[in-house]
Amino acid sequence: AAERWFTRLHGNDELDVWLISWVPDRSTELHDHGGSLGALTVVSGALRETRWDGTALRERRLVAGDQAAFPLGWVHDVVWAPDTVTTGGLAARSVGRTAPPTLSVHAYSPPLTAM
Repeated sequence: AAERWFTRLHGNDELDVWLISWVPDRSTELHDHGGSLGALTVVSGALRETRWDGTALRERRLVAGDQAAFPLGWVHDVVWAPDTVTTGGLAARSVGRTAPPTLSVHAYSPPLTAM
């Protein structure tokens, strides 16, 4: 299976910016960002974010160009979410596991110290 990768694009005492790849069957699992605020932009592909709102899990799909912010205490899981097509009432991945990874840019302030 392909591996997720990430690289730090910028970092100083106030801000970290990361480029992250997303591949099938790799999840971040539910996490928060410690004492940091965060935001992401999907550069290519799509992601599915599942977050805990304090009473239930909520889900949203983010596609290329979408942006999302996460305040202090935001608990979420992020995974690769390929396009789907519906045929005869059944949803199937239109691109299968040969799709390129999704790419997203993430910013955290202050820089992450825990997750």
